[in-house]
Amino acid sequence: YWQGQIHFDKDSGKPISLVEVEGGPLKLWTIPLAKGEMVPGKYGAGCDLATGMGSSNSVLSIGNARTGEKVAEYASPHIRPDVFAPMVTAICWLFKDEYNQPALLGWEHAGPGQVFGKSVADLLYPNIFERETTNGALAPHSRGIRGTGKVMGWYPSVPAKRELLDEYNAALDGRKFI
Repeated sequence: YWQGQIHFDKDSGKPISLVEVEGGPLKLWTIPLAKGEMVPGKYGAGCDLATGMGSSNSVLSIGNARTGEKVAEYASPHIRPDVFAPMVTAICWLFKDEYNQPALLGWEHAGPGQVFGKSVADLLYPNIFERETTNGALAPHSRGIRGTGKVMGWYPSVPAKRELLDEYNAALDGRKFI
């Protein structure tokens, strides 16, 4: 329904404005309200990160957890993970719940995801997917307290990636994710 770009504060990761541009990298399957915000809902966001060197896209995808609908996507092969992080958090701040909490944000922790995760943590984004570690130790850039076993992001082990793809395929087939 809408295509364009987001203007945001690079230091805080907060949105400033949306600018409608035909063919822009930010795609919305919803109509922005005043000030570019969206209808309150329960939103989740996921990122797959690339290096920004042009060979593959860094992608943000946001879904409405209550309706199962995809509501936003941003994709670019030319944006470094540390630059993508404040843009992603700014977009996620547009998708808040009734209590002003922004979208739950998760990403693939491996490779460029480590740089992205450190940048997100530095921005103090408040709603991050954290996973349990198997040994209780904290990985670099964890926001948790040592010994809690919580680490930001999703780790793509072969079984975990297979399970993710199987669940995604089933959600598409069953129209639980539209």
